[in-house]
Amino acid sequence: MKNIALLGATGSIGKSTIEVIEQYKEQFNLYAVTCNKNTVVLDSILSRFAPRFALISDKERCHYYKSTYSGKTEILCGNDAMSRIIASEDIDLFVNAISGFAGTLPTLEILKRKKRIALANKESVVVFGNLITKEQYKYIIPVDSEHNAIYQCLSGERPDNIKRIILTASGGPFFKRQNLNGIKVDEALNHPTWSMGKKITVDSATMINKGYEIIEAHHLFDLPVDKIDVLIHPQSIIHSLVAFKDNSVKALLSIPDMKLPIEYALFEGERCNSVISELKLEEIGHLDFYKPNETVFKGLLIARESAKTGGTLPAVLNAADEAAVERFLKGDIEFLDIIKIVEKTINAHAVVKDPSIYDIIEANNWAYNFAEGVIL
Repeated sequence: MKNIALLGATGSIGKSTIEVIEQYKEQFNLYAVTCNKNTVVLDSILSRFAPRFALISDKERCHYYKSTYSGKTEILCGNDAMSRIIASEDIDLFVNAISGFAGTLPTLEILKRKKRIALANKESVVVFGNLITKEQYKYIIPVDSEHNAIYQCLSGERPDNIKRIILTASGGPFFKRQNLNGIKVDEALNHPTWSMGKKITVDSATMINKGYEIIEAHHLFDLPVDKIDVLIHPQSIIHSLVAFKDNSVKALLSIPDMKLPIEYALFEGERCNSVISELKLEEIGHLDFYKPNETVFKGLLIARESAKTGGTLPAVLNAADEAAVERFLKGDIEFLDIIKIVEKTINAHAVVKDPSIYDIIEANNWAYNFAEGVIL
């Protein structure tokens, strides 16, 4: 029985992880969970699994919930208590499904303790990628469908045989459009393939999310940015590909369902009788591929350049986008303004080339505040 700590249990990846754990109760025990403030979903998890610990980041919500809770789980309030969960010797595997910058510091602490982590929080690698050591990367199993696919394709392969990797992208709802003027919030949130949180859905629509994945792949697989390509594949059947120096190509195919990479991560590479449906290519009929238009979707180009510059710039990119997407969702700015704000913030930043953790945190906070206040 493997003890699992699920950080970010009430988000979309957290919910899918819960489904997988529920399917394999004989293999996995949900030992600890965390959430920000969604105590309704949390309460359902506690009633079904009764984990040892549950942490609620929002202290006010936590104290209220704790005063009404009568179950067996120990309720912990505030992120300061996260260290207590991470320090537990009883946990075999962490799943970090926390969204945004909030999930980065728990990742660093888990890796510092040399513990295995199934990582869905891409910001951990985008923002702190240069501070994570090669030794620490060995403890990460990526959960993003694209990086999990590459991780599987590279199993048993020598790094010097890799010619390039190709990240597939659904393209979001607008990849065929040449003009992104006038896009409304409900249109941006109408993803054709995946059901995700609002932030990542908007990032998929701008395609800056794929830019983050370029940075993530650069660090996870120790490849130059110029050896990482993006290919739009609207059916989302091929999750990513690896091309080798002999011009052969390996790819991972399945129906689009996040429970597959979650299963692979929880079982740490062992195959299982999956809960997802079988892929039947004869029913799919055809698979389409397109090159992304980086003139229209400038987020890809901006992310590439941020990765090449390095230092504090990827953190600034991430924070500026986070603030801009929040403004878009509130109706404060237009869809095209998201990338404009990101560019303005990046151009205003004085890059620290060899940053400490504190330099990166400071750059993140500066960029978020700057992007919040940008007037176009």
